Order: sequence, then C-alpha cells, then structure tokens
Amino acid sequence: MNSTFATNFTAETSNYLWRVFSGNTPSTEDVYDLTLTFYDSGNQVVESQRAQLAVVKGALGNTKVITASKDTPWPKLSGNVVIPYDAGWSAATAAATESQLVIAKVDGITQTNALVDAAGYFGWKVIGSGLGTGTFNLALSFPGTQGEWSGTAVLPNGTIIMVR
Repeated sequence: MNSTFATNFTAETSNYLWRVFSGNTPSTEDVYDLTLTFYDSGNQVVESQRAQLAVVKGALGNTKVITASKDTPWPKLSGNVVIPYDAGWSAATAAATESQLVIAKVDGITQTNALVDAAGYFGWKVIGSGLGTGTFNLALSFPGTQGEWSGTAVLPNGTIIMVR
C-alpha cells in the first residue's frame, strides 16, 4: 500500500531479517506482496515463491473493535486499512477461485479491484487514493458464485461530532 522494498542476496546468504515496522507495534496498516526468486548461475529463474503479509495495527497490542450494526457505517476511517477476504466464509462462495472488491463513493467515483486470489488481504489506501472523502459502499464478491459481502465506510472531511 505505502512501501516497497527490494534486495538481492549473495549465494552465501543463510538468513535475512527484515523489519516491517519500527517499535513494538505498527503505527499504520499495510499489505506487502512478497516474492522470493531463485536464479541459476546463468541468471535464469529456477523457482519463484510468493506470499502476502498484512500488517494490522491492533495485532500486537490493544485493538479497537467496531461494534456498529450491519447497517451502520464505520464510525470513522482516518488512515489506510487492511481488509481481509476469504471465499471460504460462505458455502455458496467456497469454491471460488477469484474475487473482487468494489469501492463506490455515494454520488461519485467507483473503483473495482480485481483481487489476487479467493482469499487474502486488500490494502485500501484511504488517504491519497484520489477517491476523496464521503460515504462509500464496499462490495466483496466472488465472480461465478452467488453471494456478496457488503458494508459502508465513512471517510470524514473536517470534524465529526457523533451523539448516541
């Protein structure tokens, strides 16, 4: 979402430590697509392995739980967020091999994101994505299957005062 990193190892490298964030807990959320590629002596690709790493702010400390009901928008999104997805959440979508997340601004732009697999993490770059602020409808679907997960998010502009 926010960062990129690349390095090359010599044949003698037996281990490597990469610090994804500084300090004891992450201050922002992010998703990293990791690729480890092995080359032969002729610089031809022998094998490539992929993984995905999601960094979630509350994973290593106190986490904020949003207790709003299904029809109530998230109280406030003020930074980038990691959205998990998995076709296995429902029997109707369990056999899916692909997925997509549609982010539609009410009375505005729609962004369709084809996701890498039927399960994983999507990093929504809330700030600086060009979508602006306002109310957004999110729809997670798995093409070729029945069923969709949906929700609403509010990206505030300025100050919000909520009275409950």
